Amino acid sequence: MGDEDDEDDEDDDEEMEYSDEEGMHGSEAAQAALADAQSASLEAATDAHYAAASGSGVASAQKNPADELGIAAEDIPEEFLDPITQQYMVEPVVLPSSGATLDRSTVLRHLRTNPSDPYTQVRLTAQMLQPATELRGKMAVWLAGKKATLGSS
Repeated sequence: MGDEDDEDDEDDDEEMEYSDEEGMHGSEAAQAALADAQSASLEAATDAHYAAASGSGVASAQKNPADELGIAAEDIPEEFLDPITQQYMVEPVVLPSSGATLDRSTVLRHLRTNPSDPYTQVRLTAQMLQPATELRGKMAVWLAGKKATLGSS
């Protein structure tokens, strides 16, 4: 009877090893599924953001003036484009740790899932964003010139 118990213990060990392996694969699959869901969620949030920005219910401060004027992205100076979305920045801000300039909406969307600077991974909050006032001034001058040119044609 002692030999049978030893065999049963070995079978249990084999089953245990198999279960552990299955658990690892299950865990990896769960992590992959979570990553896919987060990616889809971020894409959906991005799509919703741009759909809302182009809708009539959005305050004019949030509307993209380049879109409203029908200015193509390739006609906009590179420094006025968000480096992540390649869209005209409505409210450019500087990230304190990297010094990068992005549109506030892009940074806020990023902060919903990751509380760090996307370039340096240093902790970042919305309150830490610094307005890019000099760039906003350049953008206002450029946009006024575009409006004048489009208005006179």
